Amino acid sequence: MVVAAKWHLHNRELDKKGLPRTAAKWQAKMYCSLPLRLMSRCWGWMADRKVPKPVRPMIYGLYSTTFGVKMEEAAADNFKEYRSLGEFFTRPLKEDARPIDPKISFVSPCDGRILHFGAANSNQIEQVKGVSYSLEAFLGPPTWTKKDAPEMVEKVKKKTSPDSVLYQCVIYLAPGDYHRFHSPTLWKPELRRHFSGELLSVSPKIAGWIPGLFCLNERAVYIGKWKHGFFSYTAVGKLVGKSGRRR
Repeated sequence: MVVAAKWHLHNRELDKKGLPRTAAKWQAKMYCSLPLRLMSRCWGWMADRKVPKPVRPMIYGLYSTTFGVKMEEAAADNFKEYRSLGEFFTRPLKEDARPIDPKISFVSPCDGRILHFGAANSNQIEQVKGVSYSLEAFLGPPTWTKKDAPEMVEKVKKKTSPDSVLYQCVIYLAPGDYHRFHSPTLWKPELRRHFSGELLSVSPKIAGWIPGLFCLNERAVYIGKWKHGFFSYTAVGKLVGKSGRRR
């Protein structure tokens, strides 16, 4: 009871100061020790199983109601056309569902909620308000040479136009969102790096609880250049998410 009382007082002090309630190291370790990767693999296996046509409207309809799926935007708005939950999860949109302004050179790569957007002036940058992660650990070195790993941000800035500022944006895809993502601009990928890791939830609540969450999770990092210099694009794995596929 004494421990619980102290923990309650600690959280209350954080709330007064407007600071996030982040997990202690032992809490993060306990969370990571849960069989979340196994759960995700089981979900992936289930999502690829063919669903009998008569029950598709009931299953997909329940999912849509629960997570707010906008079926009117889907290329196929008939539930029976999706053979599996995975196929439904990665459903394409109608061609006119997301019109792009031809005058704009940079657009959002996906549907979702922006958790953080801002300048990346140091190695520690925010994943959500008040909780950070290491840019160096997240991206890895900008080349395959290990000696390039130190001072990641400074090396990246040298690859950026002198009159430009390096920015980063974190977008969270909720279960009901359109789950395909696209190139946000015209750029040239020069390096792809896959990091094996955890498959922890990336919901805003968990992202605000575990510092460095994005560095713990499995992810695919693409590094290259666009007209203003350095450019990087990363897909982060998550709990019970469908395996990503590049096209």
